Amino acid sequence: MRKLLFLFMLVCTMQLHGQTVREWMGLPPVPVEFPAFGDMKNVENKTFSQADLLTLSTFNIENLTPAVGEQELQYHSLTWETTTVNDNVVISQIKSAIPAIGLYAVYAENTQWTSGKLQFSFYGNAEVYVDGVKKITYTSHKGTEAVNQECALQWVPGKHSIIVKSLQTKESDKLFSAQFIANPDFKDAPVEFTLSPKRGKNILDVLNGPRIGGIQVSPSGKYLIMVEGEIIKGKSSSMTNVYRIADKEIVYTFYGNNVSNLTWIRRRQVVLSDKRRNGKLPVYLRHRAPEVRTPIPGRSNDQFFLMVTRPELSYLLQK
Repeated sequence: MRKLLFLFMLVCTMQLHGQTVREWMGLPPVPVEFPAFGDMKNVENKTFSQADLLTLSTFNIENLTPAVGEQELQYHSLTWETTTVNDNVVISQIKSAIPAIGLYAVYAENTQWTSGKLQFSFYGNAEVYVDGVKKITYTSHKGTEAVNQECALQWVPGKHSIIVKSLQTKESDKLFSAQFIANPDFKDAPVEFTLSPKRGKNILDVLNGPRIGGIQVSPSGKYLIMVEGEIIKGKSSSMTNVYRIADKEIVYTFYGNNVSNLTWIRRRQVVLSDKRRNGKLPVYLRHRAPEVRTPIPGRSNDQFFLMVTRPELSYLLQK
């Protein structure tokens, strides 16, 4: 009875501590060799190491398209296959004493916002990429015992790629294992691991892409302000452009997200300035032909004249 109770508690503890990744797919290992004169010291008094074989082997990880049975679009001679996993540990398939680079992938699917960490047990040097971004570089492995490494994650609902770039050597046929550990506030948010790249829509599919707004036409009808932004992977950037309507040319651009609440008011003979006064950012249109843009003599480089070819009685002022 005590033994059963102990096993039950052990299982519960494992579930509380993390969700193990139990299947992986991979590409056939690619042999890598030490360069000629790799044993000679460089200007930093270092020789070429096994860790360099890993970090200096270039693969466009962010462009990989893992799918079991499919040829990799970047490397047409390589096909993604289900990987051998024993006791949740990925096993090397190399038959040669020559080191090789192996690429292994899995997808994490979550239907709710979640936060936590990916914890790996490495039996050799490796790099980890999540959604194409490098999260872990581990290059100090010695011996045959596993060493834990982890990375913090915040996932929006959707499907996320996890790719491990592993250096395989003759020292051990074990490569790595992995588990996801949710933060306490997200312990009930479901996360599943799968080899299928198919996914439904997520919030970023709705949010990502170009955005326009804040459109205002000058009182004369000759100029227009428009805020143009873009969201990529949940991160936004924007710029505010001043267009000349007649030829749709941009006559001035404010970069960044800190310019807002621009409005048109009337004024004559004005100068374009980026210098804030009393917390306000005046932007002026001055008229002279031909159209040029030059620094104001004797002023700092953040101030400019903006010459336009036809008279205009409007200028911009940030509220």
